[in-house]
This record gives sequence, C-alpha cells and structure tokens, in this order.
Amino acid sequence: MDEKALLYRYELELKKLRNQLAQRRQNVVDKRALIEVEEQRRQAEQDKITALMNMEKLSRDLVYEKMQKKQLEERIQEMSSQLLVGGHAMFEKVLQREQDKIRKAYLAQVAELEKERKHMEHEKVQTHK
Repeated sequence: MDEKALLYRYELELKKLRNQLAQRRQNVVDKRALIEVEEQRRQAEQDKITALMNMEKLSRDLVYEKMQKKQLEERIQEMSSQLLVGGHAMFEKVLQREQDKIRKAYLAQVAELEKERKHMEHEKVQTHK
C-alpha cells in the first residue's frame, strides 16, 4: 500500500471511532436524563404522600370542630331553656349575643379549615399531574 491509501484508511478509522465516541456520549446523556426524571418522580410521590397526610389531618380537624360545635350548641340550648324557664329576659339577650359570637368564631374556623382542605386537594391534583 502506498502512503495515500494508508492515510485514507487511517482517516476512515478515525471517523468511525469519533462516531462511536459521539454515540457513547449521547447514551451517557440519555442515562443522566433518565436518572433525573426518576428522581423527580420519587420526589413527586413523596409530595403526594405528604399532601394526603395533611388532607387527612385537616379532615380530622374538621370533624372535631363540628363535634365541638354540636356540643356548644346543645349547651347553649340548655342554658337558654333554663333562662327562659326562670324568666330572665336580660340573660337571654346576653346569652344570644354570646351564642352568636361563638357561632361566628366557629364558622370562621370551619371556613379556614375548608380553605386549607381545598388547597391540599389542589396540591394533590397538581402532584398527580
């Protein structure tokens, strides 16, 4: 073989080796991207679990608040009955004001819990996406 033919063969071999190297680099980049996506999936799954736990806590808090409301209303009703039987109209008005104040505070608390629950549901939906 003459020098030109040998040089041409070496150039072809270099080109082939460069192509192989480029393919291997591409495979490494693809694997890194796959690892990153897998890590993002794991994080999203953890966020989903956290959101579900928070939503369950909010639901328990809401049930507890409703139970407290019922107990307070029963107590207020009982006290109202006692005052009416006793004929103390002034106490009835004071009691009504207190009852209204308690209801407003309770409704504000329930509204806040409901708002948090809806926010958690929204986050859960976003996590699923």
